[in-house]
Formats: sequence, structure tokens, C-alpha cells
Amino acid sequence: MRPIAIVLVLALAACQMPVSIDTPPLVPVLNASGKAIAVEGSADVEVRTFLNVGEKRVWLEDLIGASCKLESRHFNALTFQSPQKLQLPALEDNTPHAKVTCSYNGETLSQAMTCYKVRGNNANCQLADVSLIFAR
Repeated sequence: MRPIAIVLVLALAACQMPVSIDTPPLVPVLNASGKAIAVEGSADVEVRTFLNVGEKRVWLEDLIGASCKLESRHFNALTFQSPQKLQLPALEDNTPHAKVTCSYNGETLSQAMTCYKVRGNNANCQLADVSLIFAR
């Protein structure tokens, strides 16, 4: 019975709760291209970075303080440190098409984002949170 308890503790430790984000969400400023499109609400996204600290298995720890940048053709670039909440405008043409790039310890990773509206829910844009995993 004891080995099962040890395995359970190790499995739970690998799935730690993410660090809370206590700062208010950052809101990018629309540029001329973005202002030409109707805004239909907003989309909340969390940008998180993780560090793989495992030897033989993936073992992720929150990486706090990676330098990140949000870029889009519809709003001005926004720089911040991870983790961070973003409140992105949901534009009429299913935008923002945006990219988040984060750098840590000489490594740079990017993730593209596209907003999709859910049928019958015109006010909300659906975006997945951004999670970038850096090697140790």
C-alpha cells in the first residue's frame, strides 16, 4: 500500500497549481487598422511560461519574469513579463490575429493566436490561453 501512496504524491506534485496572476489585465491600443474594424467585445487570455525542470520526464514549473511581446496588425505592440493576463479586443472580422513571443535565457518561443466567435455569441471571442515551455 505504501508504494501507491508515494506514486500518488509524485503525480500530484507534477500537476501543481499555476501561480496566480494578481495584476490587472493589459489592454492593447488599437492602431489605425484596428480602429477601422468594429469592436464586438473582448477576449481574456492568460500568457504563462513554464520551465521544464525534469530529468527524464516533463516536470513543469511556472517561469516568472520571461520577457514577452504581443504583436498584431490591428494594435500597437505590447511588452510585458509572464505570467500576465491580456484583454484583447474582439473585432468584427474574427480578429485579433496576434502573436505572443517570449524570451528566457537566450531561448525565444512564439505562439500565434486567432480569435473565433462562437455561433450565437456575437459579443465574445474565443481564444486559448498561451503556454510556452522553455527547456532547462
